[in-house]
Amino acid sequence: MLKKPEEYFVRLRKREELINLGLDPYPHRYEVSATAREVQEDFKEGKGVKIAGRLLTKRKFGRFLFAHLRDETGSFQIYVGREETEPPLEGQNPVKFFDKYFDPGDWVWVEGELFRTKTGEKTVRVKRYRMLAKALLPMPEKWHGLQDPELGYRDRPLFWIANPGAKRVLYLRAKIIDYIRDFFKGKGFLEVETPILQALYGGAAARPFKTYSNALDQELHLRIATELHLKR
Repeated sequence: MLKKPEEYFVRLRKREELINLGLDPYPHRYEVSATAREVQEDFKEGKGVKIAGRLLTKRKFGRFLFAHLRDETGSFQIYVGREETEPPLEGQNPVKFFDKYFDPGDWVWVEGELFRTKTGEKTVRVKRYRMLAKALLPMPEKWHGLQDPELGYRDRPLFWIANPGAKRVLYLRAKIIDYIRDFFKGKGFLEVETPILQALYGGAAARPFKTYSNALDQELHLRIATELHLKR
């Protein structure tokens, strides 16, 4: 069994503290009105938005802080200010509360309006925020990413988080499969499924993989070719 890092227990305590404060760290629903891409492409200063994403980084500057969130379409910056942002709990400092309980990897929902910073970066000035999902395991180091290739193969969710560009392969594959299905459906073809495990194997001279089904109490083979069931 893999040993949990110390940060896991720190985040676990934060989660318990949020629950004790009466805040659900895993709410069952939320509402969004924009994506990161829409914030960047359809930017209009003063426009109100509701948006959510995974927290990547945060930088505290006394009475305010900046943070970056990322969703499936890209990343965007948020601004949390002591005067501008409503505290999640009455009497709490919204900046200190965010800095204390929100860590990289957490999913965060914010509501606010768009503005440009002094450097010209498109940003959401947060009026309200809430935790959507408290992450218990730390993110890969932000500058160097996931350095251990073996860990990337063993922990695919962590790999996709650290390499968002690699997700494009999944999206392209899904679109290609959809296109092939639509093409053949348009030609009148019918899609059918064939079993992966079968009592008789077929596939010319290929060596079959054998397994045993306790539920069926019989020996089965991993299919090599689909021809036998398709012929039926």
